[in-house]
Amino acid sequence: MATPQRHIAQAILDQSLGYVLATDLFVNEMPDDKDACVCVRRGVGGDRDHGDLAYTRPGVQIIVRDRKGNEEQTDADAQTIADVLCEDGAANNTTYDGYRIIGIWQQGDLLSAGPDRNGRPLTTINLSVHRTPTS
Repeated sequence: MATPQRHIAQAILDQSLGYVLATDLFVNEMPDDKDACVCVRRGVGGDRDHGDLAYTRPGVQIIVRDRKGNEEQTDADAQTIADVLCEDGAANNTTYDGYRIIGIWQQGDLLSAGPDRNGRPLTTINLSVHRTPTS
């Protein structure tokens, strides 16, 4: 399915940041048994409907988690992902599943979501993804 969160996960994979899908990069759900991992899921915000215009700007959220007590690494990993996708524009003008990514914008600063129930730090990146169907 051509979901924006799958497109962002693929963009992360394409940037050779060392992540492997279903090993330490996940879409929609983050498994509890992984310490250091990233999850891309549908976020809040973004524009849902542009009427007769042929583009969408959905919100996507990236959650970065690391081992307990490793908050600095969690923040550094999140910043690297945000920089590559938003500052460098690495995924701009790429096509995934019939959608061309026009731009990816970070919505605010990185946010600490505090520790999860196992004490592992969580940092979130909120994005707006501008994409258009290719057909």
